[in-house]
Amino acid sequence: MHVSRRSRKAMAAVVAIGVVLAGTACGSDSGAAPPPSPSTPTPSPTPSPPPTTSAFDAARHAACGGQPFNPRAVRPLSRRMRAYKGSGIHPVQLVQMYSYDFSPELPLAWNAASGPIMATQLVLCEYVDGKYRGKIVDQCTYQQADGTTKTVNVRRTRFLYRLFEASTGRPVTTFTVMGSQSACPRSPQTTAKEYPQYVDGPDLVTKLKPYATGPARHA
Repeated sequence: MHVSRRSRKAMAAVVAIGVVLAGTACGSDSGAAPPPSPSTPTPSPTPSPPPTTSAFDAARHAACGGQPFNPRAVRPLSRRMRAYKGSGIHPVQLVQMYSYDFSPELPLAWNAASGPIMATQLVLCEYVDGKYRGKIVDQCTYQQADGTTKTVNVRRTRFLYRLFEASTGRPVTTFTVMGSQSACPRSPQTTAKEYPQYVDGPDLVTKLKPYATGPARHA
């Protein structure tokens, strides 16, 4: 391979400052290091996939006591979080403890996800209440690649909410809210036999408001 005079000068200059050029396809007499031996492992061209659960997601899961819920497993989201005390607003981190594409929306001023994360004072854990078995109220229909149709039922669902202080893990309150909104994920969830009716935002806001905007209180 032809190497120009300018290229040889550049390569020599790089070697002079101690940078090793490994694996170059073109040889030169400038003193460049030889290619790595066949025993040298070759780096993969594609990076390793990121972990499926981030450290923060794991911390949120632990702050809710896991799934299924274990009261002895509840941990502070972070002891560096702002203390839950005084009058509101008390920013809330909503954590869904089940897999679904939809969640109720909290007012922007209450939603800890919309501001500095260390300002979080409360962790609101949303569970499907397994003690309630509602009726089928709707269906989701999907056209599959093989031309067949897949139908998934939507069931009326009650949700159980557990509210904890973010900096201590101390319980604040527990309440339930009925799902009232039917929605179909864009594609069928492979492990889901049916979908829950999810909670409408205003219904959750009504229950949460005294804790997010009023004086701090505990169970």
